Amino acid sequence: MRDKALVRTYRDRSYVSTAMVQHGGTTVAFAMDDKRRIYYSVLDLEQASAKKGDLDSAYWNAEPALLPFPSEFVDPYADVPVAYPMPVVKAGGTIEVRPQELFGAASDPFLSTTARLTAPVPIQVVSDGRYILVFRQSIAVGHADMVYRTTGNTLTGSAARPDVATVGGVKAAAADASLLCDRYALVGSALKPVVEARYQRSRSKFTPAAGGSDTLGTRDMDGKQFYEPTTRLSFLPRLTDGGFAVLLLPTQVEGVSRWQLFVNNAAEKRIESYNCERTADGLFDVAGTQLWTSPDPRFRKSVLEREPGTDPNTNRPLVPVPATTDRAGTALRFTAGTPSEVRIATAALPSPSGGATFEAWVKATAPGGTVLASQDDSTPTGFRLGLNGQYQPYAANGSRGWQVTSKLALTPGVVPTLVPHTATITERLAAYHQIPDTTGPLANHTPIGAPTTPPGSTPATAPGAALTLPTATIARGTQVTVGYTIPPEKVMPKNWVGIYTPGATLNTGSLHWQYAPDTGGTVSLPNSGNLPAGPYQLWLLANDGYPTLAGPYDLTIA
Repeated sequence: MRDKALVRTYRDRSYVSTAMVQHGGTTVAFAMDDKRRIYYSVLDLEQASAKKGDLDSAYWNAEPALLPFPSEFVDPYADVPVAYPMPVVKAGGTIEVRPQELFGAASDPFLSTTARLTAPVPIQVVSDGRYILVFRQSIAVGHADMVYRTTGNTLTGSAARPDVATVGGVKAAAADASLLCDRYALVGSALKPVVEARYQRSRSKFTPAAGGSDTLGTRDMDGKQFYEPTTRLSFLPRLTDGGFAVLLLPTQVEGVSRWQLFVNNAAEKRIESYNCERTADGLFDVAGTQLWTSPDPRFRKSVLEREPGTDPNTNRPLVPVPATTDRAGTALRFTAGTPSEVRIATAALPSPSGGATFEAWVKATAPGGTVLASQDDSTPTGFRLGLNGQYQPYAANGSRGWQVTSKLALTPGVVPTLVPHTATITERLAAYHQIPDTTGPLANHTPIGAPTTPPGSTPATAPGAALTLPTATIARGTQVTVGYTIPPEKVMPKNWVGIYTPGATLNTGSLHWQYAPDTGGTVSLPNSGNLPAGPYQLWLLANDGYPTLAGPYDLTIA
């Protein structure tokens, strides 16, 4: 009997897993039962009394408390973060109702909150000194308690509803065996969800309501408290059987710590490591922060700042800390000549208000090709970004195309380069490149799908313009040299000759090219000696654009 008094035992339900954390000197224990409900108990030694005695076991909560979960869900790492409200279910039932239909009744604390997303696997709890963070794996798609996004930016547990959003033809589930995070403040012997500030009218953390009269506050216009939504850590892979671990690690900078996560990626049969900064409010910063240090190597170990400034040792400006070469990360490698692509589903995302930005980091190892494109780039709202034969970025929309830069933009195989593009759902691409003259040559890039031309012939679309080649077949490794003739009225300093694969759309970029600025002469196409054996076509095109002066002219490299 005496030994039993040293241990606090709860027998009110069947518990299947436990977790424990020290938070500011206080111990908090957690347990999940066989119905996926999570309970907690606090060892509150601040309430010492003669009646309870000296044994610690007397200072746990008399009964475990049900851990409250938010009624909203967010993926802050999505392209468009939206705090989706969970469906409302009346206590004791399973049918979804509108909040005004509760008529004073309570909502179900499990089905009306993100608690329903808890998978029956062990959880993990971490203290950052200010809050207690609960990490749990979500249920998978197909589970009876899964919720799905609707086109009205809400969540529903009814996958059969006609307004359920789809991504690539699949119903858009809120999560799928994902890692979820919730934060709590310890108040006495109770855990309280974290209150956050939002715009009171729009109820959004990021966007105020239209009209300019929205202000930040912790309650909406009806006086309802704003709580942090459950956060989905979507930058992590799909979880299996609770195979994850979360740590908060110190750094060499005082007061600065970083998140370290390990995930069992069962699909790839490997354990993956993720290390990222903490945001200003303590969550996960996957973008990172540029640090600054002394320009003098002698002082770099003692100088580390988060903003630009002056080095106190040398009185010279601080310099950026270079990125480490052993940083964890992966990239996709596309093999030349092998058709490959990555499709990014956007059908379920809310329509952007005014525009959307698309970016791609590119390490070019071969000239030409598409980098980023909409699924159908021939539509009025479609777009395509790519590199031409000179490693220069270009943008195109249907039959229209524009050169983004006029000089060499990429160093082959060396420098990863950011190629940005902005377009809207309803506006033409041209409007966002600020082309002043939409009737000039650059606005009339008509793709030519001309039939194959017999060797030796050069049908010209501009009378008097022609290409000449000594032979229709050259040896591999030989630089392509071609003669040209242009009538005086068509001469422009940026007329050019380009070489393409047969049937290629001209505004997707040539393999190699060179300017032909005079009425006639000979040009050699730089680096064309590196082309592999095969059939090609030569074109004479106008003024840095794609109007055809002459071509196509067949050429074979053997």
